[in-house]
Amino acid sequence: MLKILPKTKTKKSSFHMQRNILMLIILCFSMTLMACQEKKDENEELAGSEEVPAAQVEEDSENPDNTVIENTEEELLSDKDMHYNTGIEPDTDYILKVQGELFENVSNEDDLNIIKKTAHSLHMYIESDIFYTLQYSHKPDSPAWNNIDDDPNDDVIPAHTGEDFINDITMIYELLNNELCKNDIETMKEQMEYVLEAHDIETFYLIHQEIHDFDYWLINYPTENLEMAPPDWNGINVYFDVLECLQK
Repeated sequence: MLKILPKTKTKKSSFHMQRNILMLIILCFSMTLMACQEKKDENEELAGSEEVPAAQVEEDSENPDNTVIENTEEELLSDKDMHYNTGIEPDTDYILKVQGELFENVSNEDDLNIIKKTAHSLHMYIESDIFYTLQYSHKPDSPAWNNIDDDPNDDVIPAHTGEDFINDITMIYELLNNELCKNDIETMKEQMEYVLEAHDIETFYLIHQEIHDFDYWLINYPTENLEMAPPDWNGINVYFDVLECLQK
């Protein structure tokens, strides 16, 4: 009688072994690819972090360390609102202290009234020039400058010229008879002389800030009784902090 032997498992076992080896090879290959991709990503991140910023200046004789220099260009005063928010709070107690010292040598009440009215008028004239004309056209050759030039060759009859400003601020200084604010007044006079010569709008805006603080935060502080010109309705509480005599 023929005896039937059981089927051998050799071929099946060999097939499973080959399949496992193939899967192991595929797994190793996949892990190698993943490792390469991670290395590539790390290199790209490192390269990105070492890129030269746009603000960095190339190494030269003025910047031998090739350091990053931030763009610190300030916005022009003529590009801002005339009474932009400076974020500066005045020390009103100190202002009153300086004001008291400044008025010590004023001869009488009439002279003090002249000082106060003149300071406010100068402030309003400057603001009117900016608000009504110069903020729209302020190139050096603009006819708008005729309002302060008093040029005999034009047909403009200015209400108040740059020379008038210089004369009036000088009169204020003489009536005060006090050197406490001498540097501030001399600065405004020199700046106005430069404006008359160069028609420089940035200097004119700076004069405005100085006469603004001089009027509101020194001579006429507190300002409850002042008559406000329309351009200044939004400026009564603005403090520029530009006067030397009010620096502690």
